[in-house]
Amino acid sequence: MTTVLDFLRPLVRCKSLTPNQAGALDFIEAVLKKLGFTCQRLTFHKTENLYAVKGTSGPNFCFAGHVDVVSPLDETLWKHPPFKGVVHQDTIYGRGVVDMKGSIACYLKALSDYLKNTSNLNHCLSFLITSDEEGPAVDGTIKVVEWLKNNNVKLDLCIVGEPTSENTIGDTVKVGRRGSLNFHLKALGHEGHVAYPHKALNPLTDLVALLSQLKAHTFKEEYCLFAPTNLEIVSVNTKNEAFNIIPSTAEAKLNIRFTPSFQPCGLIQWIKKEATKFSCRFEIEAFSNAEAFYCNTPLLHEKLRECVYNAIDIRPKISTSGGTSDARFIKDLCPVFELGLKNETAHKIDEHAPLKDLEILTKIYSAILKSVEAGTFL
Repeated sequence: MTTVLDFLRPLVRCKSLTPNQAGALDFIEAVLKKLGFTCQRLTFHKTENLYAVKGTSGPNFCFAGHVDVVSPLDETLWKHPPFKGVVHQDTIYGRGVVDMKGSIACYLKALSDYLKNTSNLNHCLSFLITSDEEGPAVDGTIKVVEWLKNNNVKLDLCIVGEPTSENTIGDTVKVGRRGSLNFHLKALGHEGHVAYPHKALNPLTDLVALLSQLKAHTFKEEYCLFAPTNLEIVSVNTKNEAFNIIPSTAEAKLNIRFTPSFQPCGLIQWIKKEATKFSCRFEIEAFSNAEAFYCNTPLLHEKLRECVYNAIDIRPKISTSGGTSDARFIKDLCPVFELGLKNETAHKIDEHAPLKDLEILTKIYSAILKSVEAGTFL
């Protein structure tokens, strides 16, 4: 009998550092073809993606995720080789086990079992898998979403297998995320001797004052489900090693994690306006590919909670915490939620998941598939 490990180990053994799928998509495609899916590889620049679908009519329920992983860093610090999928004391170790090859394997197992007992689908089942989530995320899911729109492919509901669980599997479902906006500020002054400050214009003075004002700002929020919008100063630099020189320039980097109460353009305009209040001229660069989003579908949230409860006797909390995910692109197509393994060891040395956690997540995914068939969600 096929187990979750039969799906997970081959995936972990693919050294799929972003954006190299390293055979992981090949494995998934082979599995899906045996299950009767029509598979299509979508390659944008050097990033390979996979869209697969089974069924030709009815609502389209999609599972989305990524096979790319972050670097294991110093492999000698791992208890077990990061790309071997070693099982030790009922726990599997490996880079990507949690984020997020484990959830892909659980869903493949649940799907395989489900299709064995389902002769005629009354809906479509699909996969959207990328190898560009952990990197710049410019040629992965965002491009596949564009392709789906251009080809009139409609998704009706999507689950993303990101590691959302906190203390126990299934305790948290994510239905939104804060956006992320990066800034590079450069203050332009005039260099000079520190003994003659009146003959110079110190950019650090204005930069520090501007940063203080920005950090002290109170953002007015409208979304209580989100952590508040927050600005963090992540770097300040003058490249000046002398004690007797006023530098000509000073630079800083900021990141703002923002709720749906704000749009990037408004935040950019706010910082640019604040910068005009100082003597120094500021050059400001801003970039973001992660807008905040919230799937405001309370009825769907309750149906999901009930589905999980029926499967494992836990009613998950609805959350928008954490960093960004590819759900931010999929929300333009359909309601999307995220549900996966515990996030405790994601991106860490000795990333791992207990086998019992994989069993529980598979049980949840099986319950969701059956609820989709029953028309609970669609």
